[in-house]
Amino acid sequence: MSKTNTSSTTISLKHILNTISYEQFQLEILEELKAMLDDEYTVELRQVIRNNSVELVVIAIREAKNSIAPNIYLDLYYEKYLEGYKITELAQLIVDSYFDYYEDERIDINILDFRWERVRDRVFYRVINRDKNLKLLQQVPHLLYLDLAITFHCLMTKSENNIGTMRVTKDHMKTWGIKLKDLRDMAIINTPRLFPASIRNMNDVILDILNKDWINGSNQNSMSSISDELSEEMIADMVIKSENDDNIMYVMSNSRGIGGATCLLYKELLYEFAHEIDSNLFILPSSIHEVLIVKDDGYVDKEDLREMVIGVNETEVEEEDFLSNQIYHYNRFSNMITM
Repeated sequence: MSKTNTSSTTISLKHILNTISYEQFQLEILEELKAMLDDEYTVELRQVIRNNSVELVVIAIREAKNSIAPNIYLDLYYEKYLEGYKITELAQLIVDSYFDYYEDERIDINILDFRWERVRDRVFYRVINRDKNLKLLQQVPHLLYLDLAITFHCLMTKSENNIGTMRVTKDHMKTWGIKLKDLRDMAIINTPRLFPASIRNMNDVILDILNKDWINGSNQNSMSSISDELSEEMIADMVIKSENDDNIMYVMSNSRGIGGATCLLYKELLYEFAHEIDSNLFILPSSIHEVLIVKDDGYVDKEDLREMVIGVNETEVEEEDFLSNQIYHYNRFSNMITM
């Protein structure tokens, strides 16, 4: 007979009964951080607008000599608080995270020398939904494209697994003394260089994901029985079948898999790919991170594709990752994308 740990159960119940609201949590974390850091640091709560008008609360810690403060999102820490972490423990985690950010030497731009000449080669663009970001677009320089908006960002940090970016605002433009055309011209050059694109067969992408899951032992509960039954020979057979399929769906993204839908602006990429497969293309906005490509073979119905995209967006895509419900069409002869 197993024993029940009454002590831990009591602590858990006590914590649940004494749980504070998210708003109160923000205030208590703020006061705890101010007490932990000396007067050289400014600590404040900020509300930031992310993609598709998703608003989140962050803690911004800034040392007096620095002009930039990384945003530390509090919702993840509140989840830890609900799991039983103490306010003091979470404040220490936030402080550790802040200092790790700088001590790891991941900052590639000297934050004391934030001139246009220093950042211009790191300016890139992203595409977002226009109508869902009207409030944000009032604050940032942008271009309109189809039902989307093109916004501009600066690559601040880059490591093997993560990147740190800063959205360019109208205030940044004033500080730099530049025009929208300057941002656009540099982003056109930089974005494909900083975030190279790839177009891959959807079946190959899925097989890669499955293989990585099996190798890394992730999703063992749901995948182990399948992986036991599938041999390398069977996987190879699936790939061969996918290559012989005339109705292949392709995935277009960038090397990071972050903001990869922006690759639809890489006109040379689409031009070369469409001529390689000798077909015009339907482009399905899967999310802000990737788009799907289907051959326009004359048999695919655009409205059927649109219904599929709407269904996936409503049931599978997070609000912040939504791009569009429209289907785009690329003509390889005019090198143009239309809705």
